Amino acid sequence: MFILDLILSLWRSLAGLVWFSNQNFPKSLSVYIRSNDGKKLSVDLDPKWDIKSVKEIVGPKLGLEAEEIKIILAGKELDDSTIIEEIDLGEQSTVYCVPLDHKGKTKQKSVNKILVNLPEEEVITFHVACSHCHGIKHGKLRVRCAECKSGAITVDRDPASWSDVLNPSLISGHCEEQGCAAGPVAWCEFYFRCKEHVSADDIAIPLPLIHANLRSIPCLACNDVRDPVVVFECSDRHTICLECFGRYASIRLRERSFVFSRQYGYTLACPAGCEGSFITEPHHFRILLQTEYELYQRFAAEECVLQGGGVLCPRPGCGAGIFPDDDCNRVACQCGVRNFFLFCNIN
Repeated sequence: MFILDLILSLWRSLAGLVWFSNQNFPKSLSVYIRSNDGKKLSVDLDPKWDIKSVKEIVGPKLGLEAEEIKIILAGKELDDSTIIEEIDLGEQSTVYCVPLDHKGKTKQKSVNKILVNLPEEEVITFHVACSHCHGIKHGKLRVRCAECKSGAITVDRDPASWSDVLNPSLISGHCEEQGCAAGPVAWCEFYFRCKEHVSADDIAIPLPLIHANLRSIPCLACNDVRDPVVVFECSDRHTICLECFGRYASIRLRERSFVFSRQYGYTLACPAGCEGSFITEPHHFRILLQTEYELYQRFAAEECVLQGGGVLCPRPGCGAGIFPDDDCNRVACQCGVRNFFLFCNIN
């Protein structure tokens, strides 16, 4: 079931799935239109418009007829009947407008034909660690050419696993960017953006352990059924709600009882102590408050120094990491411009 849920979430997100009833759309949506020859337009769109209306506005600005262009978002060509508010298009998002190629191209299923009558409770979303928002937020999946980094690319197939998404050379696509060194056939590179703030270039870190609780599994800690949840990679796939996960991480941080793994860094395992359950992506700890996360980063750096044979300067307010020679038993730390602090190396 987990594999099916994952495949479904990847496929739906790529297709541009959004919350159909809970979104509050502005009267006007400001987006960027990029062409495959380097042109960039800023246009204001009515969320109630369909893609055909967008083509009629954008086409003349690019010197093309509406019937001669296609609109691409997240690796998919958007159908003329697709309504803007039904796709994952936020303020200052970028869509790609390229000339239509009539030679041997099989038309893709449109977003609205794939997702017709989808119940809201089945919507699966991605979660990301956003450095701009300083926390865990909803994310949106995007795709670009791995060679030229242009989003004017359509995928040959939808991703079926996290491996497809995280590795740039597994899914091919048709790149429409003029002058791309890879030519028309290129590898697709998937990436994520935060859904909750306006961004032109920010890349967010995907958090693969956070899932929608489609099977209504109770939290390991509080026994409540909540959504979303963190699913650990142990054999029992223990599940904990985000609120309890945040408390778990916060308590372990204050106790300084995180574990330093040479493979995964400063991390935690499943609360039940299961084998092979380390959290492999440390950005899951963005669940911590910003001050706690900064403390986590400091502790992680200190543990890295200590595990590598280094020492920490004991002077209050310093704590610099130093790697002395093996035969050194007195260490000098330059804590200020002229001040040196000497201490014994007792390792």
